[in-house]
Amino acid sequence: MSQPPQPPQPPNQPPQGGFGAPQEPVHGHPQPPAQPPQTPPVPPAAPPAVPPAAPPSQPPAAGPNPYAQQPPYAQQPSAYGQQGPYGQQPGQQPGPYGQQPGQQPPYGQQPPYDPQYGSYPPLGTPPTGSGLNAKRKPLIIGIAIAAALLAIGGGVRLATSGGGDDDKKPVVSGSKGDEDAEDGGDESGGSGDEAGGRPGGDGLTGAGGEGGEAKLLWQEPAPKASKNGVDVPGFYAVGDVVVKPALKQVVAYGATDGKEKWTVPLSKEVCAAPRHTTDDGKVVVAYEGTKEDECSNLAMIDMRTGKKVWDKPIPKSGGFGEGFIGTKVALSGNAVAASWFGGSVVFRVSDGRQLPQPDKASGCSVDGFAGGEALLRVTTCLDDNSRLEKLNTTTGKAEWTMKTEGGMQVSKVFSSDPLVVSLADKNRKSGGIVAISNGKVRSTLDLGKDTYQPKCGMSVLAKDLSSCQGVAADEDTLYLPTEAKQGGGAGTGRANEIHAFDLNTGKRKWTSAAGAGLTMSPLQLEGRNLLAYREPTYDKAGAVVGITAAAGGKPKPVLQNPQTASEAERGFYSSFMLYDGGRFFIASERLTGGGGGPERLILAFGK
Repeated sequence: MSQPPQPPQPPNQPPQGGFGAPQEPVHGHPQPPAQPPQTPPVPPAAPPAVPPAAPPSQPPAAGPNPYAQQPPYAQQPSAYGQQGPYGQQPGQQPGPYGQQPGQQPPYGQQPPYDPQYGSYPPLGTPPTGSGLNAKRKPLIIGIAIAAALLAIGGGVRLATSGGGDDDKKPVVSGSKGDEDAEDGGDESGGSGDEAGGRPGGDGLTGAGGEGGEAKLLWQEPAPKASKNGVDVPGFYAVGDVVVKPALKQVVAYGATDGKEKWTVPLSKEVCAAPRHTTDDGKVVVAYEGTKEDECSNLAMIDMRTGKKVWDKPIPKSGGFGEGFIGTKVALSGNAVAASWFGGSVVFRVSDGRQLPQPDKASGCSVDGFAGGEALLRVTTCLDDNSRLEKLNTTTGKAEWTMKTEGGMQVSKVFSSDPLVVSLADKNRKSGGIVAISNGKVRSTLDLGKDTYQPKCGMSVLAKDLSSCQGVAADEDTLYLPTEAKQGGGAGTGRANEIHAFDLNTGKRKWTSAAGAGLTMSPLQLEGRNLLAYREPTYDKAGAVVGITAAAGGKPKPVLQNPQTASEAERGFYSSFMLYDGGRFFIASERLTGGGGGPERLILAFGK
């Protein structure tokens, strides 16, 4: 695949904020440098009012030629004084926090939203005139088909700002071109051996265990990757193994010792994988097709047996959608859905048989799917209205449909059951968070003046609606992390809280503070108890903590990672966290392939 070279990175640079997902790269398109962009803080807007009538439809704005410009690299904070955006031109305005071009904010501080590069907005109260009113209307979510048309130029920017412009019709704006740069690098990539030894031979495995610390049970070195970097999506725990797709194979490792149990080879690299699996341990991953930069084949793997059950190309439908660009995969029950720029398909997981999809209204196209406990489809229309549908995973038919209006769109799906979605308009102004039941508004969360910052990537071309980490929900509660802010006095660093919201009323139930200079995000639920990941700092390793309302929201350590492995814990560019069977796993979701030292594919902690 042709991708531009990465700017040089300092060795072992920890990702900002610890627990972060980068902007979701389009498969086969230029990638950002090896430092994950973070969701920027944006002040909340005024409380929602009754939405106005849907504005008249507008034709999509003309987007830039996607093959005429080199894409910009996102500016990243750096502990090493790294320079600003790659290729920054003279005469640009000072950057965030008032620094001059080329200067960076201090480590741990997140720059505000930069409209030149685009990023996922934080969540605040819905803006006046474009939010939700559960008493008078069902869900109001607007998505314009122009977003897809402009996305080929690098994505639609969804900026958020508070006050002043709430009654104006949202305007679609595309970012700079997304041309593939000529690849002048070494496709063989680098290896851990060339960078000073493979991880696993560094003495860390087995470290810890003193003073209540967990041990680093095992670690798996990353395979060789192109120096331009490559995505390695997907990570699953099934029985006594954990399963990781990486490059041209899917591998199962023993959860306790990391020993390889089975390997399923593929002819090309894995390019998309769902967050979820079937209850009996089956998963469907997407891998590259015969043409460069297309993500067009699906393979179903039974992770309990290590067998590939079926393998097939996605059928072509004609038109511009045959490029299979930006493919995303969502799985729920016995159905797996794939969407890409210009097309979508749904298959049965069990045998690969194609399922029908509900008919789309005239002038609408599929924007993306979300999986988990339910399979959801979002379509966007030329008249700026859209539809959110729950699909039957056996028949493919829609069980209910919610029509949309008002310039809001489903930005992310935090949970498919209970169904909770975040909204944003075409300028990335937050539209708040809404709980939905049987196709009707259950509640609109009262976010007050706080801003919330789950770790979400940026979807381009086809939405990966289920991509967020750092958020969790049970039947009546949603757990969200607040934006990290400086607090507790000079020198203590940035800290945040987790807030619990009642999904029946939309009101906040309780809060949990990470502590001075610490940040944490929801990890997952065990019964009614919330597990959170307390992120590492330079002088403290990360930890899994338990939070309950009965304990007043005070975090209590469940698994303290060893201090000797804290640098390795911080060293992932993009990662996915999972707690299973008393063990905590960190798995890479993108390999940089650079020369900054050996990369790790998986770390496993436990007692």
